Parts: sequence; structure tokens; C-alpha cells
Amino acid sequence: MKKIIIYGTGSYVLGNEYINPVILPSVLKFIHTNNIKCELIFAKRSNKDLNKIKLKIDSIINDFKISINYKVYPTSKLKIQEFLNKFKTDDIICSIICTPDHEHYKIALNCFKKFINIIVVKPLVLTVKENQNLIKISKKNNCIGFVDYHKRFDNHSKLIKKFNDTQISNLYSIDINYSQKKIVSCNIFDWVEKSNILNYLGSHYIDFVSHTSGFIPKSVMAIGIKKYLFSKKINTFDSIICLVKWGNGKNEFIMNLKTNWIDPLYETSMSDQKVIMYYTNAKIISDQKNRGFYVSSDTNNFESLNPDFNQKYEPVSNNNNVYQGYGIDSIVTLLEQIQKKIQKVKFNYQDYPNIEQSLVVSKVLEGASKSLKNNSTWVKI
Repeated sequence: MKKIIIYGTGSYVLGNEYINPVILPSVLKFIHTNNIKCELIFAKRSNKDLNKIKLKIDSIINDFKISINYKVYPTSKLKIQEFLNKFKTDDIICSIICTPDHEHYKIALNCFKKFINIIVVKPLVLTVKENQNLIKISKKNNCIGFVDYHKRFDNHSKLIKKFNDTQISNLYSIDINYSQKKIVSCNIFDWVEKSNILNYLGSHYIDFVSHTSGFIPKSVMAIGIKKYLFSKKINTFDSIICLVKWGNGKNEFIMNLKTNWIDPLYETSMSDQKVIMYYTNAKIISDQKNRGFYVSSDTNNFESLNPDFNQKYEPVSNNNNVYQGYGIDSIVTLLEQIQKKIQKVKFNYQDYPNIEQSLVVSKVLEGASKSLKNNSTWVKI
């Protein structure tokens, strides 16, 4: 039987008390919509909370009212290659990698070595060399790899890209604010010291700028603040401000990307995002948080919901597609392209966020890392 391997059983895969799941509902929607018979394989780091994980999986599967087999493998005592050797390569549709940032490279590399196509949550990797190695082996072994830069699937981004098709030469500045509640860095993730907020959140908007402008990053500088998290014995940056100069021929603009993961616990949404784009003849304001839907009650704090990213809705009639939004659309679309490759159906690989396009993000992240380590000096890309 065909299989989809999902690396990770955390909040983005199965959800938690704060956010809806994305990966598993997306996979189930792909399977249900395309009438695919397959088994799901979950790779989990340890035996901890195994029964709780299975209850979450069962609950999400039940939302789709379908029957599907799955297995959960604790992999802490297994090398990646040993785990993959349990399965026939021809049976694997793809691996979806949803682990902490610093683990992406080794898993992706081993999947490509086994001729397995992949989807990776952002960022793909943390260095240019790792990115280049993945591109090289994917081509050698005729594999494809996508990166879940789901901002591309947001209607805000689509409208901005359409506007830039004719006005990009007039763009001179982009101001981006992207932050999350401190509960993310302090309670939900236990790996934040091995990455940083620019890698984790900022990578989305580096790809957004690259995709909507078509420009190339020329130089970067970054300034980081360590205060709140450091006081909690978490050695990583509270906030990173990243400036990037972008160019294309004689045209250029500057991006000011401000990221943090120490927003107040009672902030009105888990993520606060806003983009302002300045042109010589226009201005665009894209408020990613305040989309016009707010909830307040006697029992819960005021909350601003994003109905466009990923929400669970009541099914209409026999329609089981209860999870909807551009977060879901991203994974489903990428899975459909992998299925086309397996079926030898032609499609344009460059129309989708892939590991080759992610090299732009890797260059900016690596440059920013160098800048942080060198008194925030400008680094050429």
C-alpha cells in the first residue's frame, strides 16, 4: 500500500489548545479529494504521550468521516536511514517534514538519498551550503522538494503580486511586522535555542518579497535583542530586525523586516502580521491579522481571527471538507504536484515554492546570521 510519511507530531501537524492543525487535515483532504488509498506513517521523536497523540490523530480523521490506517513510530533510537529502510521507496508518495528548523536538513537529505520526494515546512534549511546540497542530490536522484511557503496562497499576496507586475519599478520600501505570543517561545516549542525568530517567522516574508517582486537580495544586516527570553534561561533572541536591499537592474528597494516571539499573552491573536509597501505613486497596506472577524465573550478574551488561513467549519450536507484556508490549500496543492510527478503528468515545477527557489531565503538567513555575529554589519549576498 502507498504511504505518506509525516515527520513530527507537533502543533502544526495535529494542533493544540491554541491553534488548529494544518498538516494532517491537509493530507486527509488530499487523500479524500483525489480518492487515494494509502497509509499514514508518523515519525515521532519519543514514546512520550503516545496515547494522547493517537487520540488527536483519531479525532482529526473522524472529522473527515473516512477510514485510513496509520502507524506512529518513535524514532529516537533509530537513525533516519534505518527508519526509512522499513519501507519500500516505490510505496512512498512523499515525506512531509514538520520537525524543528535545525532537523530539516538531515531528514530531507536522507529522503532524497532514498529517492523520496519531500515537502518541508519553512525554513527549508539554515545555510546556503545545505540548500545547495539538497538541490544537487534532488537533481541527481530525480526527486522534487517543495517548501510550505503558504503566504503565496493568501489572496493578499496574490493581489500584491498582480499589482507588482506593472508597478514594481516604483517600489522603494517595504515595512513588515511579524510577531507571535511569548507562549510560543516559552511553552509550545522546546527547541527555540537552536534557531531564531528570523528563521522561524521571517523566512515566510523573505520568500513573500522574492515571489511578489522578482527582485534579488543584494545585502543584509540584522540587529537582535536578548532580554526577556534570556531572563527565562532561554538563550535566543526576543526580537530580530532585518534590513535587506533588493535589486533588479537599476531598480532597487529596501525591506525592513521586524520579527519577535514575545508578544503579550493576551494579545488578540497568536500571530500579528502587517505589511506596508511604499511606491512613488502608490501605497499598499496588507493587514494579515485584522481581517474583520472578532470574537469576545464573558469566558474568553477578545480575539481577532484569521478566517482565511485555517479554520474548522461545520460540514455542509455530505461535504467533509471541514478544514479550509490557504494553509490547507498550500499543502494540498504541493501534494497534488508530487502525485502528478509519480503519474508522469507534466507540470511546471517553478510555479510552486521549491527547494531551488528557497535558496534566496537561505542566502538572506545566512547573511543575517553573519551580521548578528559581527556587530550588525552589512553583509553582501
